[in-house]
Amino acid sequence: MAKARGFSRRWVDDVAEQRRTLVITKHGKPVAKLVPVESKQRMFGALKGNIVAPIDSEWESAK
Repeated sequence: MAKARGFSRRWVDDVAEQRRTLVITKHGKPVAKLVPVESKQRMFGALKGNIVAPIDSEWESAK
């Protein structure tokens, strides 16, 4: 936990590097949460393994 008064850039760097959440408190009570950004998933190959079977018939919208 970090106190709101002493919050600095080093906490942001720590969250980004350590990939862990930081709860910010004010007067000993949680007031905010700083979380790392989820890494972007590449578009190519993102659905790999999610397609169960090919579709044999044409879709109406494809006509």
